Amino acid sequence: MATIVDMDKAKSELPDLLARAEGGEEIWIARRNLPVVRLDPIPRAATGQRVPGALAHLLKDVPKDLCLEPMSEEDLRDWENGHETDPLK
Repeated sequence: MATIVDMDKAKSELPDLLARAEGGEEIWIARRNLPVVRLDPIPRAATGQRVPGALAHLLKDVPKDLCLEPMSEEDLRDWENGHETDPLK
């Protein structure tokens, strides 16, 4: 069963109402005894601690020499001019 709070009371008790809604209580705010809005908490993603190396398994798919070779003069020129190189040419 929802807790129904009149608009005037909600104005003066908003921080408390927000805390209660975050805690899982269903809060409805009414105007002239008619519920008009419901306070619902926004779901948050679980924030766990970062684990160093958690994505290390993805490295097996990355070629070892991916970025070790410099660009060719043609590729560099195209890059600087904002043109894409056509691999079929």
